[in-house]
Amino acid sequence: MRYKILFVLLLGQVGCQNASSEQETWARLEQESIDKHHIQGEASLKLADKYLKFSQEFASSPNAPKALLKSAQLYDANRLTATAIDCYRQVVQRFPQCPEAAQASFLVGFAYSNALGDTLNARQAFEQFLNKYPESELVPSARLELATMGKSLDEMFKPDSLAKQ
Repeated sequence: MRYKILFVLLLGQVGCQNASSEQETWARLEQESIDKHHIQGEASLKLADKYLKFSQEFASSPNAPKALLKSAQLYDANRLTATAIDCYRQVVQRFPQCPEAAQASFLVGFAYSNALGDTLNARQAFEQFLNKYPESELVPSARLELATMGKSLDEMFKPDSLAKQ
């Protein structure tokens, strides 16, 4: 009986340490992000890797979707678009109901369209976004992206073209 009580107490301490460790790790990451707000290149990629690792190590944390989204955005900023798209999709798959999921879903289409020029995958991604997150504040942006996809600036800014958007 004594060992059971000791085991339960130790288990409780480990659980508290994990929560504390998660909170401390998140706070350090956020501070590093603030301290290095305008970082680029290798330092930015290291921070992206740290956010990704956090999302994996603390998968049940309420900060996991935020970490995964931040890692994707940092990869995207470093033109690692395929890696960014993979991370955006992970946010949507792993955390479909969290606020970051709608943004991540939109950014899949945006990355395909604007970074890769892949209008077929961009169109599919934007349509999936519109179907899955019809109440998102990004819906008008997705509709605009779809309406202007593949058009030149001249085509987009013709007076009759603007009226249709």
